Amino acid sequence: MRIGLLTSAVGGGTTGTGQYILALTRALLTRDNPPDLVLFVLEADLPLFDFCSRRTTMVAVPESHREPDKLSDWLEKQLPELAREQDLDAVHLPDYRRVPWRGDKPLVVTVHDLAPVQKANKKDWQTGFLKRIARKPVIRPPVFIATSDFVACGLQSHLNLPQRSIAVIYPGIDHERFHPGPAFEAKTAIDARHDLKQPFFLCVGKLDHPLGNHLSLIAAFNRFKRRSKSRWLLMLAGEDGHGAEAIQTAVRESPYAADIRLLDRVAEEDLPTLFRAADAFVYPTLEEIPDLTVVEAMACGCPVISSQRAVLGEWVGEASSLINPEDMDDFAGKLAAMAGGLDLRERWRRASLAQARKFDWQRNALETMAVYEQLVPL
Repeated sequence: MRIGLLTSAVGGGTTGTGQYILALTRALLTRDNPPDLVLFVLEADLPLFDFCSRRTTMVAVPESHREPDKLSDWLEKQLPELAREQDLDAVHLPDYRRVPWRGDKPLVVTVHDLAPVQKANKKDWQTGFLKRIARKPVIRPPVFIATSDFVACGLQSHLNLPQRSIAVIYPGIDHERFHPGPAFEAKTAIDARHDLKQPFFLCVGKLDHPLGNHLSLIAAFNRFKRRSKSRWLLMLAGEDGHGAEAIQTAVRESPYAADIRLLDRVAEEDLPTLFRAADAFVYPTLEEIPDLTVVEAMACGCPVISSQRAVLGEWVGEASSLINPEDMDDFAGKLAAMAGGLDLRERWRRASLAQARKFDWQRNALETMAVYEQLVPL
């Protein structure tokens, strides 16, 4: 089975879609019966795929096509011909925002979130997306991989897609990095770096206002501290984003400013230690686009308090204390319950570990192969 994978959205491997492309490629190639992969890679991104250059066919895409409009033109006019030249059985597009497909090969499209569907005019979106990729000479309708049931239901309701054309496949995380470890050792290491001797809530993510919802977290923490007189600290780890000044001002003006720590962006290699050292992870986002940071924290055995927005409630399942991120009483109450209950934290820790095991790249590759085989019977 010969599958073409478009990698133009790899983005240096740092974005969610970029990590998806790299991790899926690795996982597919480690299957017992891997597909014959043909990677379409923008020239400057070729070094990112050195790890698989001897096991795949690499087709360089000129850098002049990196700009979105030019890439769309290349997708429409050149990729179908390249797919025929490479004798592909199917083409997989992992970034559904740019798919003006007019080829005659079966098409797989991964949909990570519903932002473009929800923000665009429904009729225009259907015309510009589904009708273009479904029109002749495509030999059959595309199959969509949705990264959650939430996304799958959104595709069905917004675009009137039949359920049979959507496969729900959870993304994976790197379980070799994100796994439980001795909490005492992790706490000792974090204390040495950041002077954190007390128990602490941890929030990891760019300081982005208002979508990050840090102001609500700080307000809920203030309320929790005022009511409980607790020794717990709050650590906000992340680089400055849009509106970071408002978050920094809220920290300075908090009556408990001495108990709130602002860290810059945490190095990727330090994240597992930070998750293992934290007594609870808080993810209060208002963002509709999912983020696997919360799953990585769960995989390290960290109890989680999570926003119930969009896909997050599904991804964390019953392994998290879910909050309405705009209800301060609910938010502060969940902080107090987590801080006051060692048994509760242990229960959430065990549930987190079980839930995080569902996010596995080998499992993702197996289910993605099943989608390919659905289109290209062996």
